[in-house]
Amino acid sequence: TTLWVLRCGDWHATVSSHGAALLDLRVSASAHSDGEQTPANTRDRDITIVTSEWPSAVDWFAGSTLAPWVNRLADGSWRHGERTFTAHINDTSNQCANHGLVFAKNFEVAEHSERSVTLTTSIHDVSAYDFALNVAVTYALSNAGLRVTYDVTNQGADAAPFAIGSHPYLVTEPGSIFEFDAATELAVDNRMLPTGQAAPREQQVGAGETSAHRSIQVLNEEHYTDACFTGLPLNEADQAIARLTRPSHNAAVRLWQDAEFTHLQVFTLMHPEIAGGQTLLALEPQTAPANALNTGDSLIWLEPQQTWQASWGLTLEETSIHDQ
Repeated sequence: TTLWVLRCGDWHATVSSHGAALLDLRVSASAHSDGEQTPANTRDRDITIVTSEWPSAVDWFAGSTLAPWVNRLADGSWRHGERTFTAHINDTSNQCANHGLVFAKNFEVAEHSERSVTLTTSIHDVSAYDFALNVAVTYALSNAGLRVTYDVTNQGADAAPFAIGSHPYLVTEPGSIFEFDAATELAVDNRMLPTGQAAPREQQVGAGETSAHRSIQVLNEEHYTDACFTGLPLNEADQAIARLTRPSHNAAVRLWQDAEFTHLQVFTLMHPEIAGGQTLLALEPQTAPANALNTGDSLIWLEPQQTWQASWGLTLEETSIHDQ
């Protein structure tokens, strides 16, 4: 495993070759404060945005790239034409193959500078996924924050279905609220597999009565979330936006994702014994929901030699006390 530390201005990130994972993202607190609104004990300290600093982080896919499927694949199997493909079951409680084939692979470095790194790997598994994809993941810092770009190329002779996503864990704190808009929360069965229906409104965490707006109190056990959302409205830049407040810094982490990322999985890691006493929030931009290779829901199909590209990213914005 090789680690790369990226720097640009007040931002720095740590990226691993293992799963092309984003292990750490932080920014100088003083760069996002006038020095009067920020409490004295937080001035000039880094604001940690993404973390993987707990003993079992790798077992929770911390920061990993997820491809050619995201989340769960029922029974670790799927059919294409007359063939049935079978993947290793790594979610034994639900009898599923979770998060694809590259989260445990060591990617190779294609380009590297002080501000960015591009990591690549190939996907071809005769048993689980008999197609030939090349996946490049670029992490790039700017003064605005982090951009993550995927380039996926079909190097085979047949059209290839796939989905892709990421699994960063964001730091939360007392009073943190996660807000976003989504028309639909997907209903799941007792194996956490989508049923193809929308979850009943009264069961949806953080949902208003009539609008698509969601507001989740992250440290509130009644707002525990492990759900996939779609119908994400886009802004003028064709991006879906979500915000996680960091009250002690008068700031909010802003997650943006291109229109190709049609789904957002939200998972509260609310187990103090796992995450070193922290409550973390996994925000997973995804191009499809769980089990998409079986259902076909939102799968991307690449023709031979075709390349697909899309990005998501994180930045930090100042808020007032009234925004918290």
